[in-house]
Amino acid sequence: MKTIRGMFIASRITAFLIVLAVIVLFAKNVVVSSQWKKSPKAPGVIIEVEERRVYTRSTGAGRPAVVILHDILSYSPEWWEIQDRLSALTRVVTYDRAGYGWSEARPHAGTGRRIANELELLLQRIELTGPCVLVGHGIGGLYALQYAFAHPRLVHAIVLVDPITIFQRRFREVVSDTVFRNLIDKTSYLQSLRVASHSGFIRLLNVIPVTDVSGKARDILKNHSALASSYDAMHDEYSLNLEESIKQIELDKKVLSVPVILIRPDSEREIDEYQSFGLSLDEASRIDAVKTGAFKDTIMFSKNGRILASGKGGHDLHRTDPDLIVKTVSSLVRR
Repeated sequence: MKTIRGMFIASRITAFLIVLAVIVLFAKNVVVSSQWKKSPKAPGVIIEVEERRVYTRSTGAGRPAVVILHDILSYSPEWWEIQDRLSALTRVVTYDRAGYGWSEARPHAGTGRRIANELELLLQRIELTGPCVLVGHGIGGLYALQYAFAHPRLVHAIVLVDPITIFQRRFREVVSDTVFRNLIDKTSYLQSLRVASHSGFIRLLNVIPVTDVSGKARDILKNHSALASSYDAMHDEYSLNLEESIKQIELDKKVLSVPVILIRPDSEREIDEYQSFGLSLDEASRIDAVKTGAFKDTIMFSKNGRILASGKGGHDLHRTDPDLIVKTVSSLVRR
């Protein structure tokens, strides 16, 4: 009887200590995150846009300027290496959208139209006038197109880097619901990251999401990746409002007169990557075929659209094949 009672007491103490540890971890994460968000670091600066703080970095000089829109699960410092290289040619602007990193969260839903409007207000605030070259990565590609449809005279050209397209629904037609949820759709993954970031677990692990950057960008990315507010922003844009953003583009779309260049990963490498997740060759090939068709339809938004295939695999071509992106953007700036 004493043994059973002792085991019961021990289990209660263990449970109490676990709960206490979780509370301490949560509290520490809140404090550290708050301190980090209050102390933006160079080389970027905070710009006030409609009484909301936006972290922005502007380098170089010249026209047309280049404006880079990052993906979800990404931040502007990932693009600083490319920004620095392009700055020898013209002015280049990177920024973090509302809620990401040091940029203040928006009080309203993050739909494509709203994000395009926020970008226009930012460009006005930093006195970037005249047509610019938009570079959109992933979901940033959707927002680049939305901006171009709303402000066609302010766009010189568009570069889409492995973008999310308005044809996402097509994937449901060729894969099972399980494959769609676990591989194509990022909703569950983002929700897991939100929980881990709010609890402080990501900060505890001290994860560096991007290992092939150095210096200030590396430290910034490590700390940004632990911010619960960043994952809340991703959840807002993707899980809650992606469908609405797609509907808005479908309503606003038009044929653009400016070039739209879509840079995609190597198809064979992508198929190999899908198979590494347990898909059969047939399943992987069907997904790649849908993606290829969606890309072909996306460049039809321009009278001068084309697809460039990278020799590298992976979604993050700004890290695996930066030379191709720099070469492509540079040719458009000189155009």
